[in-house]
This record gives sequence, structure tokens and C-alpha cells, in this order.
Amino acid sequence: FRRVLFRSLPIGNVISIRPGLSYVYGNMNIYFTERNTSGALVRTRVDIKNSSLDISLPLILHFKGKKPIPYLALGPSLKYTLSQSNDLLPLKRSLVMANGAFGLDFPISRSGMVISPELKFCAGLTDMRDLNANTNYSNALGALKRQEFTFNIYLRKK
Repeated sequence: FRRVLFRSLPIGNVISIRPGLSYVYGNMNIYFTERNTSGALVRTRVDIKNSSLDISLPLILHFKGKKPIPYLALGPSLKYTLSQSNDLLPLKRSLVMANGAFGLDFPISRSGMVISPELKFCAGLTDMRDLNANTNYSNALGALKRQEFTFNIYLRKK
């Protein structure tokens, strides 16, 4: 679940920036496999529910001359966790992400509006694990990085 506020700011004819602020509520499952005392494999699922604010600053490159107008979006974002529902695997409050997206701008005739479907990939650049946590699950991980694919639809003024 995601709510987004953004503003598209043109820098030139084909380049713009689109600073944004999103509220995200979601679930993440992490699976651990270990052997019990009899030697059998036991799989444990750790469920993490969290809410966060995402602050992004993508650079948008538009490929003019075609309808719909394709674009690439590249830039960093900062994810700041507001709440987390799990004590078994504590996570850091902040995470730096690198984002890349491909989208299409479809102008809506005579309305002055544009609808833009977008496929986006985000990769975590920093470790999500809280290095100060001392739980069996956090100690079992060498690193925990976030990756996500999202499909977004934006509606904005031209």
C-alpha cells in the first residue's frame, strides 16, 4: 500500500526532476532454515510489518517525438521506517536506495492531465540489519538488502 505526493519540475525540454514523498505500509517475510536437535531441517518464517516514509529525487529523461512519450527515471531515495511490528529481527530506521524506472506519458486530450504507468526497480545500497541487535535471527544474517519491483500509475497536470 503506497500513497505518493510528487511535483514534476522541468529543467529543460527533455529533462525534469520529480521530488516525491511516499507513505508505504507493507509486509516482508524472511525465511530461516536450521537443524533441530534430531538433525531435521526446520524452516522458520519471520513476518515483518512496517510503515515508512520514502523521499525520492529522480531525474527524468523524456524521449520526445513519439506518442505516448517514453521516459527513464533514475535517482536515489531514502526510506525512513516509522514503525515495525517485529522484535525477532530488528531493522535499521533508514535505508538508502538506488531507483530506476521506465514509463510512458499518455496525455489525456483537452484535460491538461497526463497518466503515466511506470515499471520501477529499487535496490538497497545499505544493509537493513540493525547491527546493534543481538537476536538469533539478526546474528544468523551476514547482510540484509532490500530489492523491489513496483508498478506505479501517476496522474499529473501537464
